[in-house]
Amino acid sequence: SAKAPGTTVLWVTRESTEQLFLPIENDPLAGRRDLYEQARALLGGASPALKHAGGIVIEGFEFNSATHRYRVTLRGHSQATGTEATRSEEVDQVIVNTGFGPDNSIYRELQVHECYASRGPMMLAAALLGAGDDCVSVPPFGSDLLLNPEPDFYIVGNKAYGRNTNFLLKTGYQQVADVLDRLTQDQQAVLNA
Repeated sequence: SAKAPGTTVLWVTRESTEQLFLPIENDPLAGRRDLYEQARALLGGASPALKHAGGIVIEGFEFNSATHRYRVTLRGHSQATGTEATRSEEVDQVIVNTGFGPDNSIYRELQVHECYASRGPMMLAAALLGAGDDCVSVPPFGSDLLLNPEPDFYIVGNKAYGRNTNFLLKTGYQQVADVLDRLTQDQQAVLNA
């Protein structure tokens, strides 16, 4: 709003305000800690240009070509009445930040064993289920969990984590190094045979 005076933002989330960006005790990631603090400040009203509506489900969404505006119907708990309530908001622009998933179109025709829920390699997805809720506690795992039925094909980096949000760049670099080591060893074994 500082760059565009008069702009207002309605930030709508499925989770309630109290459940968002909870502090992580002794967070070793300074950047994440700063982002969470800034987000909590915005949720708490630090900017008069931003309003937050938490615990909301989108009931309807339509574009009015005559006004070039969107009408969004929101359903959630009303503070005023203490019951479920529906309201409509008219806005100029909608930014949707939900439903993240990897684009697998480049390898869709290959033999890839993907997890149906996370869309990452099946063995890695299974390992990630029990690995913890924070990216810093998740081990990098080895290339054996990146194997697929497609020979010599590995999915690495953020795409390997699919919908799982615990990915760190450090992990991606380690995955690439592990896969390159494995491919080099496999190639040496073929040459020595």
